[in-house]
Amino acid sequence: MRLLAFLLLPLALHAQYAGSSLDLSMGYRRAFRLDPFQSDIRQQGHWGGISFGASHRTKKWAQSLELNGHAGLSSSATEGSYPIQDYGGALSYTIGYRIIDMPDRARLYAGLSSLTDVSFTRNTRLGNNEWSWRIASGIGASLHLMMPFSIKRQKFMLNYKQNLPVSVFGAAPAYTIALEERFDRWSDWSSFGGNQIWRSSWDLDWLQSSGNSFGLRYIWQYTQLNAPNGQYAAYHEWGIRMRVTLK
Repeated sequence: MRLLAFLLLPLALHAQYAGSSLDLSMGYRRAFRLDPFQSDIRQQGHWGGISFGASHRTKKWAQSLELNGHAGLSSSATEGSYPIQDYGGALSYTIGYRIIDMPDRARLYAGLSSLTDVSFTRNTRLGNNEWSWRIASGIGASLHLMMPFSIKRQKFMLNYKQNLPVSVFGAAPAYTIALEERFDRWSDWSSFGGNQIWRSSWDLDWLQSSGNSFGLRYIWQYTQLNAPNGQYAAYHEWGIRMRVTLK
């Protein structure tokens, strides 16, 4: 029986490359942000995030769509309380063509990606600039690496995804002081420039005989806007995920 399991294991792992699935993940985010529209002091926060996604893979193609949202509290780096409220969401899509195939060891897809992130911030201690917001939407290249492996008959899959932004649209409020205070809306396209939005994700899935899986997730995202105020935001996310295979 052990010999039979050993012989069938590569076939089972190979089957995990193909098919369609629905994904759900929940996680904790440690976030950092600099938004001079509200303060020249860096902000840091604790957020909760949830994501819904769908993916489809064939022998040569892989594509995925994911929608996620977050909510949480932040404070300036010098405060002990958390008067800043954070809300937002993101939509990402990737499609890639298989460029490297090492049977039962690794498969690498390269293609296109789009990533849009929208966030709103409310600082309850401020007055006329109590609310701030930012939009970053980028298109570019993508990489997707899939690596199956086993430990004592248990099957696992490691997924690594990376977007490589080429052109990014950014929008945010701008604050200027002239003869009187004035609030403007800033927006701009940037290719290989001041607007950037990067995301890396690592998923470690424990594969079940049913085709479903449970696992761990880590995401890093960095956003930069070349607004007159000069903004950036970044977060680390650690979470759990569940994948349901569609027959």
